[in-house]
Amino acid sequence: MLDRKVFVRYRTLLADLLTAKAEQGDCYRFLMSDDPQVLLKARSTIRAGRHLLVFADGNSGTSDLIDRKAKIDFLAADLYVRKGIGLLSALLRTPILPVSHQMDGDKLHLIIAAAIGQRPDEQREHYVQRSMQQLYDFLGAEICAEPWRWECWGYLHALNCYKIMPPARNEMDQEGEENIRVALAEKYGVFNRKHFCYLLE
Repeated sequence: MLDRKVFVRYRTLLADLLTAKAEQGDCYRFLMSDDPQVLLKARSTIRAGRHLLVFADGNSGTSDLIDRKAKIDFLAADLYVRKGIGLLSALLRTPILPVSHQMDGDKLHLIIAAAIGQRPDEQREHYVQRSMQQLYDFLGAEICAEPWRWECWGYLHALNCYKIMPPARNEMDQEGEENIRVALAEKYGVFNRKHFCYLLE
């Protein structure tokens, strides 16, 4: 499942990928996150015994209204995230398998966490909240020491994901657990894990 703008932008690359996989005997299809029938198509995918890959930090999907999102703890601050993955999991009665990756030279290594599933006596809203928290706990653990690995920081500002103001420069200069000194494009600066922003030195 992916954003339509991403699909249009990389249409040729994705078409080539489908062709290559078809030649290997594999069959894939893309579901658009803004499709009104995406839930029905996701259900048919699961019922056919196939896997459904969803980008948890994508920039499209359900409402951007902050009161329609799940409030979770993320890297020492509150973050408001879309509930779609948790809701899909509950409605389709299928577990969530968090997956990330890391490059080692030209080799790609998958990082897979324990599956997240709804407990027999667990209410849907509680499960949606818990599953989204666990998904972002997994993401936080992956990027805590290397925040530059996550390319979606800009989404937090554009998609109404938090209620805090950026810190003043003197707050960024102070040493503390929330500040990490990192190098980007051969320049050093401070990344603040509380306010999700980066300041060049």
